[in-house]
Amino acid sequence: MNKTNESIIELKKLPYLEKPFCSRGWGHKLHSLCSYQSKLKPGIAYFLANLFGENDDLIFDPFSGIGTIPFELAQKGIKTISLDINPIAYTVTLAKLKKQDKERILKQLEELNKFIKTSELTQQEYNFADDYTKRFYHEKTLREILLSIKFFTKKDDSYSFLKACLLHILHGNRPYALSRTSHNVTPYAPRGDFVYKDLVKNLKDKVERMFEDPLSPDFVEGEVFLGNIMEFSYPKKFDKIITSPPFINSTRFLYNNRIRMWFNGYSYQEQMKQADKYLESKGIDVFNDVLKKFSELLKQDGYCILHLGVVKKIDMGVEISKLGEKLGFKTLAILYENVSGKEKFGIRDQGATHKHQFLIMQKR
Repeated sequence: MNKTNESIIELKKLPYLEKPFCSRGWGHKLHSLCSYQSKLKPGIAYFLANLFGENDDLIFDPFSGIGTIPFELAQKGIKTISLDINPIAYTVTLAKLKKQDKERILKQLEELNKFIKTSELTQQEYNFADDYTKRFYHEKTLREILLSIKFFTKKDDSYSFLKACLLHILHGNRPYALSRTSHNVTPYAPRGDFVYKDLVKNLKDKVERMFEDPLSPDFVEGEVFLGNIMEFSYPKKFDKIITSPPFINSTRFLYNNRIRMWFNGYSYQEQMKQADKYLESKGIDVFNDVLKKFSELLKQDGYCILHLGVVKKIDMGVEISKLGEKLGFKTLAILYENVSGKEKFGIRDQGATHKHQFLIMQKR
């Protein structure tokens, strides 16, 4: 029996459901660098990395989200290539997949602090905050956030870690959140008084927390790209693709990211115009083109390990398996986990995923 078949047998036991791996808060501090709707539980990523990743692999995650799978692979010493179409995901994954120096980040924070204290907003820059966004913040806090947007607009990717920390504290129900009481994943229905929150102080506290856990001595930096899988190319073929694609028709993904996308410079109107670029808005047939791209990027006999779901009575694993068989992939396993009645994210129609599943295929 080869290693992949042994790994499938182990994954079938759903080891990530056991304590302590079952907790969403399990694992390295960097898994909580920034909240993100539908983030894969770190325990799942840990076992996918440990069961299917090998040290000499080059592994691609084309729907990396906030880098949960690539980070666990990097901790194991495996080189990863990460891709996502969402600029929030890109920033957070980049922050996780590069070795960070605390003193350098604190110097960047001091630079931001000085900028906030010495800069002014034009009327146009102030008007970038629409009425929806203004509901979340004390006027003085909002000014600091708008100045931070202006600051990061002029900075390159070396500031991704500081920016990711700030994205996290933009809204939530914890004391560190800059907003009125809301939700850390979905920005909705803020309540409570408009209380001034010091952006730099809260951001420094967040940065300090993120450096509490050292990286693994085996940690290997990965490459991170912003873009669409259908337009992606890479000079080398991948040994494996390990990823959790968007669940079709499953989330109000634009609304959930509304404020963090706004911080990235996109008005809500601009966000809505981009909706068709996201796989979440597509039906299952879009995976025919996705799998063609996977086949192009994979080595012969390379593996696809996909975390999927049964969504609105559509079994993504079964349907994608059928598409894959027509394109030369061999289905090795479809494994199921029932998630009915588990955690919610604050809005009742976030999605209709009743079972999580794993589809393992091999390119022939």
